[in-house]
Amino acid sequence: SSGINAEYGDRLQSQHHLHHPLCFHSHTFAEMGFKDTFLPYSFYMVKFVSVFYVGKWLLPIIEHKFPHFNIHYAPLVWFECLYWFYGISHMIMDRTPNLWWGKYKVVQQESISDVQMLPNVIFNHLFLIASQIVYSTYIARGGSTEYDISIFTTLLEVAFYYFVFDLVFYYGHRFLHLPGVFEVLHKQHHQTKGSVGISGFYMHPVDYFLEGILPSFLGPFLLNGHLLSGLCYVSLNSINSPHSHGGYCFPFLPPPDNHYHHHRYYNKNYALGILDIFHSTTFTSQDGLITRGKVRMANEKSNKGVKER
Repeated sequence: SSGINAEYGDRLQSQHHLHHPLCFHSHTFAEMGFKDTFLPYSFYMVKFVSVFYVGKWLLPIIEHKFPHFNIHYAPLVWFECLYWFYGISHMIMDRTPNLWWGKYKVVQQESISDVQMLPNVIFNHLFLIASQIVYSTYIARGGSTEYDISIFTTLLEVAFYYFVFDLVFYYGHRFLHLPGVFEVLHKQHHQTKGSVGISGFYMHPVDYFLEGILPSFLGPFLLNGHLLSGLCYVSLNSINSPHSHGGYCFPFLPPPDNHYHHHRYYNKNYALGILDIFHSTTFTSQDGLITRGKVRMANEKSNKGVKER
């Protein structure tokens, strides 16, 4: 059994973009239109705007009330709070499928439980915290904390961070799929199938450095942008990992198809989308049809051999 909700599986396997009644968007980033992107990404839009204005009001207060606190640690603290809120929420939802969110669970096929993943996930978070402290103390160039920055400038800075993230993440991820490298560094992560929220952090520490720390830190380092941009950036990042690995398809969030297809086919959807489109590694309906055709032919050949014996 593939572990995919049957209706959702039908949509994934459709050449004609049949829609799951709950997860109604087109199933690949490259095939999405405006109608398919506006509502699913509305949560990100609301989150960006709200974090910008709340941060613009709150950060100066924190600086004034807690003068000994390094304000450049604020994005790290905010990221950890949000990540564990989303991660623990997924753990609770997975244990209570009879409640309203259960109908949005479309992928469920893990052989490793979230409890088994926790020690490695916690270790990688400690690695992230240590890296952020070292970065902020010895490497970062300060960044602006003048709170007259506009929301448009913040949006441009966050867009640059994501461009750098996609660039570094894509090629680092392709490197991790090379023979010899995959078995040592990346195989652990691919033991998960994209249906447990915290599994996004379940990986070898070197893998996490190449896929998490390096692409996340490089953009802010190169641009030396505003603290508010960093806060908005990590606010969006904090939900990406739990959602893309959680197997839930809520109508106000992008479908989990993109990364699920990577865990299923390995050589598709390496990153956020831009570099996948450029290198033609985006999963399409036709890819699914070809793969399933090969599997079906292999099964038929196997069954024929059994009958002949």
